[in-house]
Amino acid sequence: MSLLALQKEERRARILAEAQALMASRGWDGVTMRDLARASRVSVPTVYNLVGGKDALLGALMEALFAQVSETGIVAHGSLVTRARSLWRAGLVPLIEAPAYARELICLFASAPGPNDIRRDYGDRYVALMAGIVRDGQRRGELTRAVAPVPLARTMYSLWVAQTIRWAHGEIDDEGLRVSVERGLSLLLLGLASGPARAELDSALESLRDADAEGPDFTQPEVATS
Repeated sequence: MSLLALQKEERRARILAEAQALMASRGWDGVTMRDLARASRVSVPTVYNLVGGKDALLGALMEALFAQVSETGIVAHGSLVTRARSLWRAGLVPLIEAPAYARELICLFASAPGPNDIRRDYGDRYVALMAGIVRDGQRRGELTRAVAPVPLARTMYSLWVAQTIRWAHGEIDDEGLRVSVERGLSLLLLGLASGPARAELDSALESLRDADAEGPDFTQPEVATS
């Protein structure tokens, strides 16, 4: 990478970091391109050239969040349960590490009318990761083949999103978020798993049995079958 490209990358990363800080302190509506440029020590045209307007900025922030999830130790090998739990947990790490910013981003992501394409892209990428884990589990005999991987992965993603929204609105705390996600997704997989995978899920649920957190508040959607 050339020196110029490295400089552009550094400025862009600085802009995104400052955008996160401004969102945490002011909320999305309080973020202006002028203030963002000032905080990032660049010009307003540079912000537009490297990131774009506010819609593009939101997309870049979501992209950065997904990249952070992908880099947070998702297990590439192992059992269905081990790999699925690693993805569930990886999705929670960046939220809990920067809660003020993450709560603002999640509420915006869930409710703003503009970012439909961003929502779809983020969801599709998460679903693709989980569907791959499901397919591997089916090949290994850990999960019934009667269920289609993508619809199951979308159901799991919807449950995960529902719990993060509850967390963003202050209905559950950090531990409640972790427990609700792991308990809900484990229960969802339990009826589809067999052999060692089912035993792993039983063990995981047993470890959460006395956790001081509510169970997930959702009606389990019907999962499409192959």
